[in-house]
Amino acid sequence: PNSQTPSLILKGKRFYNSDTGEYVSFRGMAYYPRPNSGELSRSQSVDYYTNEFREVWQRDIEYFRRLNINLIRIYAVDPSKFHDEFMCALQEAGIYVLVGLLADCKNCGLGATAEDMNPPDCYTSTLKRRGHFIIRTFSRYENTMGFSAGNEATIFALDRQANTPCQKKFIRDMREYVASCSGNLLPRQV
Repeated sequence: PNSQTPSLILKGKRFYNSDTGEYVSFRGMAYYPRPNSGELSRSQSVDYYTNEFREVWQRDIEYFRRLNINLIRIYAVDPSKFHDEFMCALQEAGIYVLVGLLADCKNCGLGATAEDMNPPDCYTSTLKRRGHFIIRTFSRYENTMGFSAGNEATIFALDRQANTPCQKKFIRDMREYVASCSGNLLPRQV
């Protein structure tokens, strides 16, 4: 398909179009189309970006176009599922994606307790592997702008302030992973 999302270059704190050098201004929103009622309304961990939910996201992409949105943040992705059609539809619509690395499911979020306050003990090796898997999976899409590890970072924390070192360690680990994959992944920000 014809890409409506040219590669981005990060200079300082701003993104620029790699083809033209022009500054890229983002107009975006968080996107998690969970229904308000029914069985799916009870879970925060459903991956709505798969072909199973095509009717929902196809409808919503048209709304994004009308609203002139060019960036969405997505939540609760399952990197083992197929996302090609969703990501391609967004690319054709000129929409970049910021992918959340954490979610509200077992071993999907940070959460220091009194016993495991120090990083990396405040997140599991399972969560670290999940972050790597998501980065590997979504880095291959040209319209992936980057990855987010902030919003859900303290879902399970007993003391959100004390959990900050855990969040910083997780982000450092994910950045180190991206740097270690040079040449194997499209460059992306965490």
